[in-house]
Amino acid sequence: MYIKKIIMEKDQKTTESYVFNKKLSVVRGSPELYDIIKLLLGKREEAPTLHSVRFYAEVLLDKKYCIKGEKNKGERLFNVSVFCENTECSDEYFDSLNQNEEMAESLFFSNFKRQNYPHRLVGYMDVFKYYPSGNFNTLTNGFGLTRSFRGFVTQYIKNFKPLRIREDKDIYLKLSGSGRFSAGYLNSEESVCLSETENTLYHYFSFISIADFWDRCENIRNMHSLKKPLIISALLERIDQSVNLDDVLKRTNALNRQTIIFTAKEHVTTKYSI
Repeated sequence: MYIKKIIMEKDQKTTESYVFNKKLSVVRGSPELYDIIKLLLGKREEAPTLHSVRFYAEVLLDKKYCIKGEKNKGERLFNVSVFCENTECSDEYFDSLNQNEEMAESLFFSNFKRQNYPHRLVGYMDVFKYYPSGNFNTLTNGFGLTRSFRGFVTQYIKNFKPLRIREDKDIYLKLSGSGRFSAGYLNSEESVCLSETENTLYHYFSFISIADFWDRCENIRNMHSLKKPLIISALLERIDQSVNLDDVLKRTNALNRQTIIFTAKEHVTTKYSI
């Protein structure tokens, strides 16, 4: 899946236009743009707006879809129409975006201290302990309790290779046999005191690893599975100038999928900025 273009109009006067890269794009976008992208990914959420908003978007799946939407000031949902070659196909488009809820949640990096990315695989290892109500079966459309899923979790943990968290320090993201991500030195259980920036990167690379887990898992289950873009926010604002930002962005750009990073830092300009 590739979000190619979004043109947005606010209050019938302010126009914002974005042409996204096929891999990484860094954008200083508005909350309205963020809501539009969530909608394009099939996440229809009620969110009142302070502006009247209209948009046009182009999304490439197996073919090009043209999406138009509008929401008046104070309204909570977009009125959306989807066209393909001048034929209305809204149901076809949104049906093609269906994913299990757990996988869909792994697309968004935000408010990371509440999302608990480093412990997500721990829950997958013992769903009966961490999902006692049985809702993991519902969250994964029945896939999470299959033998193949449980076997893949075990293999992913076994084959995981440590990732250096920042290039100028020997601190790595490691994965224990229980499924817990930790930050530390290679071949050592010594605890490491992380700075705020390092803690942010620790959570971010845990998030990327969870996204990679689901990507690989779906490839086994369905080789034609849909790869939706990853949407990142509240990341660059938390990384101080002592860290080589180019290294973080380069590693993000190496992911095999479109990724959009939102930033509020006006002075951050990168070769991935649009």
